[in-house]
Order: sequence, then structure tokens, then C-alpha cells
Amino acid sequence: KTSTKDFLFEILNRHKPTVKTPQSFNTVLSIAKVIKLELLSKTRFFICEMAAYKRGEIKELTQEVNPKFAILTAIGSQHLERFKNLKNTTLAKFELIDAVPPENALVNLDNDLIKPRLSLPQYHHLNTYSLLDPRATFFVKKYQLTPGGINFALIYQQKAFSFTTSLFGTSNLQNLTAAIGMALLLKIPYLTIKTAVSSLTPSPHRLELKKINQATLIDNAYSSNQEGLTQLLIDLKKLPGKKVLITPGIVELGKDAAATHHSLGELAGPVFQQVFLEGHSLRTQNLETGLRESLKPPKIS
Repeated sequence: KTSTKDFLFEILNRHKPTVKTPQSFNTVLSIAKVIKLELLSKTRFFICEMAAYKRGEIKELTQEVNPKFAILTAIGSQHLERFKNLKNTTLAKFELIDAVPPENALVNLDNDLIKPRLSLPQYHHLNTYSLLDPRATFFVKKYQLTPGGINFALIYQQKAFSFTTSLFGTSNLQNLTAAIGMALLLKIPYLTIKTAVSSLTPSPHRLELKKINQATLIDNAYSSNQEGLTQLLIDLKKLPGKKVLITPGIVELGKDAAATHHSLGELAGPVFQQVFLEGHSLRTQNLETGLRESLKPPKIS
């Protein structure tokens, strides 16, 4: 959510004065503070990140903010410990989509928990974005990932729009596609969007690239999740060079923590030559087991 918010802010702010909730301000009190202190008469766009740990919380936030447009980036296992099951997570996230007209909503068609709900009558006219399905409103027809960034073409209303960004990874491409899609729905000029995209930098600690002598550090320390980490492993597997992973695992997975970390370990094993597991926990124990049982176990510290 935060990366998509940050990317959209950079695009909109080039066009008209824009305010966003900072960092991870996404609760009732923190959002109220931003509204009171930062929204000015000249503000034309307000981008508000919303979070929840139980059903009803996002609905409460929409009543506070009264959004006109909405983006649903993903539904996954993150915070499952609090939501208890994925049905609760899904219903909670769709409270945002239910708060705006369907033609003003944009959702991730590639997400396995979002896509099935689009068959319901009230969601037939939602806008969608995808890296896989050409039926999406916004479809990334082709893209090239490199250590230096991404080149891609986005199809919208049977027109192709080309973009280049220094952002890294498929997850960033998905977030960026959501931001571009919303900017186009808001009728921001293409050249304004293209210029903003070419100068974007990652949100702090979210696939942030840092150079350390000859090494490239991918800092994804803030808030990893199973889906994002899985995609990062797939991206890294395609790139040459020696790779090292430093991780404490993923928090708040509840009863799925052991199985999830075991499968992530099996997937990560062939990608890295060395893995440093931070701390002693159920997470790192199962990661280590999965790493040792992988097709090509790395050195583990």
C-alpha cells in the first residue's frame, strides 16, 4: 500500500498540489491529524493509506475520509494472526471498494483472493490492472527487469503507453501499474505521468537499492509478506551474480507461520549462496529446515 501511495503522490503532485498520509499513517487518529494540519485550500488531491486488523475498521476510515476513488493492491497472509482467516481479510479489504462507485475503483486482477470476488454483480464494472491478463483495464503487455530498473508498455483503452523506471522488481512494477492506472483514471496527462515515473525512487526499506562498494543491497526490511518475498525470490533467480539473504522471517502469520517459512526456505535455497537467519524463532527454525531440504542448500549462518 505504502509504495503505491508514494508513487501516486509523485505523479499527482507534478500536476496539482497533493497531500498524502506520511510513512505508515493509516489509522483513524493519525489520518485525522493529517486532515486537520496538512489539507489546505489549494490541495487538489489527498491520498490516504488505510489499514485494518479486523472487519469494520476500513469502513470506519472511509466514513472519516469519504474517498471518491480507491485502489486495492492485494489481499494475502500478512496480519493473518489478527484477522484469523483469509475470508475476514478479504471482506475487510473490500470495505474500501464498497465505499466508492465501481467505475472509480481499481483492483489487482492478479491477486488470487481479489479475482474470485469480481464475479459478484456489484463488482462487474470495477477497473483492474494486471501483468498477466490482457482483459484487465490496465495491462502490462511486456516488460524487462534489470538490476538498473524496468522498461514496460502499458495497454489502456487499446493504446500503448511506454515507461522507464529505475525501480527494481516485479512487486514494484505491480505497485507502479496501480499508481499509473489511477493517474489515468484521474485524467492526468500521459507526459506528466511518464516524467514522474522516470524519476521515481523506492519507498524507504521497500525494495530500496543501495550500493555498498561492489555489492548491491536490496533493502526490503520494513514489511515483507509471503507474496512479495516469493516474487522477489523469482526475480533474483533470473539475475547473475552471488546472492546473500539476511532475514528474520515474516511476522503475524499465525497458524500458517511454520508451513509458510518452510516453503519459503525451499524456494530460497537455490537462489542464494549464503543465508543469515536473524534471531531464534519458529520462523527461522522452519526457514532453516526448508533451506536444508531445498534442491541446492546454501551456507546457513
